[in-house]
Amino acid sequence: MGIKQFIGYSLLVLASLVVSAQGSDFEFYKLSLIWPSSACYPLSNCTTPLPTFFTIHGLWPTFANDTAVPAYGPNNRCNANPVGPDAAVAKLTPIKDRLNERWPNLRAGVENSVFWRHEWQKHGICSDYYKDPLSYFNDTLNLATSTTFDPFKDGQTVEVTSDGMGNG
Repeated sequence: MGIKQFIGYSLLVLASLVVSAQGSDFEFYKLSLIWPSSACYPLSNCTTPLPTFFTIHGLWPTFANDTAVPAYGPNNRCNANPVGPDAAVAKLTPIKDRLNERWPNLRAGVENSVFWRHEWQKHGICSDYYKDPLSYFNDTLNLATSTTFDPFKDGQTVEVTSDGMGNG
């Protein structure tokens, strides 16, 4: 692993924020942020211009032992009748501008909606938001852009309220 990849990995780990989950089989949500220039190696594989701030990678339901909840599928029916990935992306129109800015797909030639679809399919469907993708993405945006937490503070826990803002 080169120094750039190590620094990028370190920043990704430091930028993860633990968010308490309520009423779920999992223990907490992990907000994963990316420092774009460290995630894009080589830079020719990424969109230009690269953002110069932390962008969102995802909000991941996580078990108490820090293991990610498996993606929804034949072996994990975590929620009954969730909103499917295509329908989820279709519901994001009201916040699409914010998503494009704060939750971009950094890979060159790949639309942002492909990334959002992936994140919903892998993490959103098994969250408390499985029937409400707009709130899942909007609350994640609000949490990631909130000034109530410092992403470099180790092990910080934030309780998410219904408006997506945290405190704690």
